[in-house]
Amino acid sequence: MAGADRFATAAAIAGATFETGTTNAVLVNAYSPADALSAAAVAGEVGAAVLLTDAGSLNATTAAALEDLGVENVWIVGGTAAVSAAQETALEGDGYAVERLSGSDRVATSLDVLAELAAGDDAPTSAYLVRAFGNPADALAAGPIAYANGVPILPVPGAVPQSWIDTVEAAGITEVTVLGGTAAVPTQVETDLEAAGFTVNERISGASGQETAVAIANEAVANLGFSNAGVGIARGDIAANIQNSADALVSSQWLGTLGYPLLLTQSNTQLGAAAEGYLTDNAATLVEAAAFGGSAAIAPSVIAEAEEAGQTVTDALNSLAVAPNTAATLTLANEGGTTPTADDRTYTVTGLTDATQYRVTLVAASNISVVGGLTTFAIDRTPVGVTSTNPDGANGQQVSGNYLAAPGTVGAALTSVNGGAPVTNTGPGTATSPGTTSAVANPVNGSITFTVDGAATESVVPVVYVNGGAGLALTAGGPSPRLELNAQGNPVEAFGLGGAVTYVNPAATSQTVATSTAITSVNKAANQFDAASSTFTYKAGDTFSIGGVPATLDEFEAALSAGDTFGAAYSATTAASTFALTDANPVAPTGVAATATANDITVTVTLGGSGAAATIDNVVLQRATVTNGVVGTFTTIASPTTDADSVAAGFQYADNDVAVGSYQYRAAVVNDGQQSAFSAASTTVASTAPAADTAGPVATATTLVTDAGFSGILDAGDVFTVRADEALALPAAGSVIRVADGTVAGSSVADLVVGTNATVSLNAAAVPATPAGPNAGAAANTVLTVTVTAAPTVVTAGDVAGVAYPATIVNTSGVTDVAGNRLSLAAGAGVDLTIG
Repeated sequence: MAGADRFATAAAIAGATFETGTTNAVLVNAYSPADALSAAAVAGEVGAAVLLTDAGSLNATTAAALEDLGVENVWIVGGTAAVSAAQETALEGDGYAVERLSGSDRVATSLDVLAELAAGDDAPTSAYLVRAFGNPADALAAGPIAYANGVPILPVPGAVPQSWIDTVEAAGITEVTVLGGTAAVPTQVETDLEAAGFTVNERISGASGQETAVAIANEAVANLGFSNAGVGIARGDIAANIQNSADALVSSQWLGTLGYPLLLTQSNTQLGAAAEGYLTDNAATLVEAAAFGGSAAIAPSVIAEAEEAGQTVTDALNSLAVAPNTAATLTLANEGGTTPTADDRTYTVTGLTDATQYRVTLVAASNISVVGGLTTFAIDRTPVGVTSTNPDGANGQQVSGNYLAAPGTVGAALTSVNGGAPVTNTGPGTATSPGTTSAVANPVNGSITFTVDGAATESVVPVVYVNGGAGLALTAGGPSPRLELNAQGNPVEAFGLGGAVTYVNPAATSQTVATSTAITSVNKAANQFDAASSTFTYKAGDTFSIGGVPATLDEFEAALSAGDTFGAAYSATTAASTFALTDANPVAPTGVAATATANDITVTVTLGGSGAAATIDNVVLQRATVTNGVVGTFTTIASPTTDADSVAAGFQYADNDVAVGSYQYRAAVVNDGQQSAFSAASTTVASTAPAADTAGPVATATTLVTDAGFSGILDAGDVFTVRADEALALPAAGSVIRVADGTVAGSSVADLVVGTNATVSLNAAAVPATPAGPNAGAAANTVLTVTVTAAPTVVTAGDVAGVAYPATIVNTSGVTDVAGNRLSLAAGAGVDLTIG
């Protein structure tokens, strides 16, 4: 969850937390960690978004977020030096109800927050104590707990004044817990508070802020109602720069709402042993995580480390050892000959059989995903009987591509295999030498060495497997020089993955850039953009114009987005550059249409501009009530990033359960933080009361995601999904899914009972159409994920202990749609309700 800066990141986290908006927000200074920590508890109590602002004036990104979220009430936490009185006045002038919680310093401000909490219906009796001044790392991980449980975070000085004790006692606090070591909060504080009659719990601390965060996470999961099914990760090297805490401070709203703990990285490029240890220890239960901040705060390599540490299940067939297996980012370079350059990466595969021929194929990283430890590839879905453009057989025979890995578009090339030019044959990629994306190799002394050379900005993964290995029958896609998959996109032959390599453009040299040069990508956090295969950096002191009109750096950056064009007199040194921007993107939508089915309205936005879907970050949807032909005020209802219907043309958003009435919609698009003009629908749409829903949902597919315990047996740790043709209600505790196996001598029948031996969840958002798979393109709340937590309850014992795979869902109880209609298991043509 990230934005172009800390303000945009806070807005992104708030938007993810409050997808349907919230009337409350807490506003804190973006550079004052103490006030933001104190604000977490009161924000949680009123269900408020936590947003950041500058000291003197309201940040423009934050102002837009307040409007987009539908906020009506604002709590400012901090004095006028932190958030100016002018901002308070301006907010009130804009119609917001504003309340300020503040004091003479951060300690006094936290006590004013405590007084606000004490005056509420659920006044706290316990509090966290943290250092008052200096490094806030010890307390960052307490933010989600404060938000979720309304526990105030109180900074204390080295010696506790009696006035502080009197105020805290008067607020009803009887129990305190110190966070951090004695260098942060001296033991004298505990002694003084015990003498004053407070119950002082055991201190929660570690040797570093990262270790303290893990200790807090463990306490939250063990005793405070938090879940170890999810986790948040934020930059944790606060000692290097206290401002690095900004993303962690605003993460409390998302984490506190879901009940997930927060971990801190060792730095922006290192996950660190503390966070890695927590992820590894909880890998059996972890299913989702969020990283807060952009790649400058948490590098992609750190996310890759976290994903690897949090996966307890590994692919049995992921058995070929390819090194290096860690991700890397390389700068593109022009070969200019045969000498290897900085964008070459050499890999070695070991433990191979010399008598077997292997293949190396470069696959677009976007075509590979790892979920629950299982590697899934996008599937080439060339129909049976149609010759693929890259024939799968050596002689170009017609075979099915339905179970073969799709490499995707790859610009990088294999330039050397075992020290020589790649040996090529018909298969994926271009059959030229050198420079193919796929090549065969015979091991030498059990190993293969190959080199990958970058050619375009992209992320690529080298995949090694047996060339033409017999995995499936010919009619099902094999044997083939392509990696062979099952219907879910999981390999059915031995394979290995090299570390992904991401290629980036080199820094631009001093030059004159022709006008109308296209900008391909933008990184505002780093003051950079890519164009003409180079990365350009802009800075204070440069000269800017937009459409021929002089502009400031801030104005230039606000208008800058991928799809724009520019010209420049560029200096790669500290000398000033001149940038002339043509603000060509984002282009306003060319059409907005709304259709209603009873009280569910589908809004279709036709995107404008070249490569429209690729040059926007999200769509902004607004709705207005139409009364007697008069269109009222438009308000933002959503800012979706994903098309709700990946099949139909245009960008769809489902505005469901709309109150009966007449409405008009309009839409804008956002790219790199810049919003286009709005385009409105030309007609009004009516929402009507829906007819009673009497049709039950129908199960259309089941998929085994994880076989974690005994192989081939339904037991603890296993995960499977059930897809339905309409939205489901989350099954309540006591709901039952009955399964039976189909062994020869006799079937075993067993029950999975929600809350007893299974947990369930629904997909909150639509599943992307890629990578391909049985749940690809599923609408929100139509994929039920079942996690087995204990042995299923045996109803009928068969010839094996428990239920063996493949198993079939034969009955359910309590699994319904939102109207209460029971899930139907009447499988139709092509429907497979078999697990495993």
